[in-house]
Amino acid sequence: MCSVFLILTGLLFLRPTASAASPLNSVDAGSGNHGAESLLIHTDRDLYIAGENLYFQLYLVPSQQNQAPSRIAYILLQRITNENIETFIVRLSDHIAFGSIYLHDTLPTGNYRLLCFTNRMRRYEGNNYITKPIFIVNRFDETLEKISTARQDIDDQMQEEFQDKRDHGSQNNKVKISTNRTTFGRRDQVDLSIEPKDFADSIAYLSVSVAQDKSYVFPDHAFSGRQVLNRQPGSIYQNKSRPGEVFAETRHLILEGMVRDKNTGIGLEGLRVLLSTPDSLLNLQYAQTLDDGSFYFAINDFYLNKPLYLILDTSTMNSPALIEVADRFATKGPEKHEQPVFSAGHDEFIAASQEYVSIQKVYEINHQSKYSDLIKNKEFRPLVYAEPNYTVYPEMYEPLRDFREISRELIGQLRTRLSGGTYTTRMLNYQTAYQFFEDAPAIFLDAIPVSDIHQIMHLGTEKVKSIEVHNYRWAYGEMRFAGIMAVFSRNEAWRLLELPESSKVLEGMSFLEPSLYYDPDYSQATNTQATIPDLRQLLAWRPGIRLTSGENLLIRFHTGDIKGKYLIRLVGVTAGGEMFSTVSEITVE
Repeated sequence: MCSVFLILTGLLFLRPTASAASPLNSVDAGSGNHGAESLLIHTDRDLYIAGENLYFQLYLVPSQQNQAPSRIAYILLQRITNENIETFIVRLSDHIAFGSIYLHDTLPTGNYRLLCFTNRMRRYEGNNYITKPIFIVNRFDETLEKISTARQDIDDQMQEEFQDKRDHGSQNNKVKISTNRTTFGRRDQVDLSIEPKDFADSIAYLSVSVAQDKSYVFPDHAFSGRQVLNRQPGSIYQNKSRPGEVFAETRHLILEGMVRDKNTGIGLEGLRVLLSTPDSLLNLQYAQTLDDGSFYFAINDFYLNKPLYLILDTSTMNSPALIEVADRFATKGPEKHEQPVFSAGHDEFIAASQEYVSIQKVYEINHQSKYSDLIKNKEFRPLVYAEPNYTVYPEMYEPLRDFREISRELIGQLRTRLSGGTYTTRMLNYQTAYQFFEDAPAIFLDAIPVSDIHQIMHLGTEKVKSIEVHNYRWAYGEMRFAGIMAVFSRNEAWRLLELPESSKVLEGMSFLEPSLYYDPDYSQATNTQATIPDLRQLLAWRPGIRLTSGENLLIRFHTGDIKGKYLIRLVGVTAGGEMFSTVSEITVE
């Protein structure tokens, strides 16, 4: 089946060649997997000034293969060189995610794009990524050379075709939109009515943007054809022998990696990888490497915004090994980016936009507002034990200069000896009360495994908050411990740990929190509002709209102080995966 990209200005979706009413979830995944999961993205505009917020809505079209839908998606902001500028992780609730991305002031003028995918989509070689082109102009760019260069490649006929498609879109009579008038004054109230006309499904999900017409600069026809985004050469994702559901993030983030022999680079089977994060309670997960050396962890909300420590269990190692962690944001896209269409009046429009943004910076005007109904999953600490057998609080005793003294004076269950410059430790077995375990206990500092007790010997009582002693022969899943000692510091001593070469430390992962666009309500104008210029080129942005068949909706917003033509663009998808859109316009005098 031949695949094409269907674009509505500010919108992109990957779908097969078919009639306008073809269901979106019949998308070809690029490896013979029909009905695979895919995404739809709608942005508030195409053209931005560096220093503005970009608003988006992402919609997941679920697979037709009775698979649980992904609840996590990824958005990359990329340069024309395919370099990632920023990367974001978003949660999907009822298949939708929306929010805003701040476009930093330092971004140079040029073509950019948003690249979107789920972990399941990334599993396939080929075209199962979604791209949305945007154009960013630096606020201090006075020459606008790239605008002039782009305009030279557009002839009059292309300009006329683009303007027609931009202003009218693809009308398919799914939804009718109308306003109380077509012409409005400054700070005037606009009532936008949304009426469903021809729904095969009872529910649809929409987003609506109202922006100046010249904010849209990418035409439909420039995006036809197949875009292929292959993974980086040598990526660990090229192994497709694993079941697809391993890669589907239906609830939590998945951390993927491999363990390879340090000398041969061959994946090693049967090694145990430990995962922990600095904490005041002893947490630990582990995973066993598969036959190709790969491993997987489910990352629940407990681990968010915290460093993640991956350490190999030496008891499972027979040769030097290294941990590789998959870069979930590594992609290799087409070198050619879609080109914008600029008209003769765009120079003046962009210069005015630069000034508007600068003025709003001076007045510290920010139209972003937080979304109160944040999506959070339950945090789960994978505790090694519910509570320790003993806990020692060194501050309750006389100061001791190092951990050897602490061990000798305060921890009767621990025997520490120094021989030939090397420390050895053994723990008293609580169940026998008089015998020490033959093996060394497991030692943790702030919940991070410590393979060499030398690394904590410098800690005196002033640096130690508590010491937990669990002197049982303890089973934790398949792991066995000859006692456990967990030391918790006062000064984040875990930061100074020297980890084995085979280990990996990852920066904390976080989700982009949902946010909304705030537009002022002048029906109850205050004196403060009257003195502040309203230089909004985006009059309204409404994501997350749920429309039921037979139900009319009313969206109310107000115009600002900028005169001109504004386009109302509605983009939606039915519960069955059928996309629709419609465009209207108003004028502000």
